[in-house]
Amino acid sequence: MPQLEAIPAIDFQTATYKDAYSRIKAIVIEGEQE
Repeated sequence: MPQLEAIPAIDFQTATYKDAYSRIKAIVIEGEQE
């Protein structure tokens, strides 16, 4: 049972990580342009 619960948890964390990484990357790029 714990393994079944881990699959959606990993997917959620991956999506959140990608979203956060994209935002951080955008902030860094904007900072370099200034």
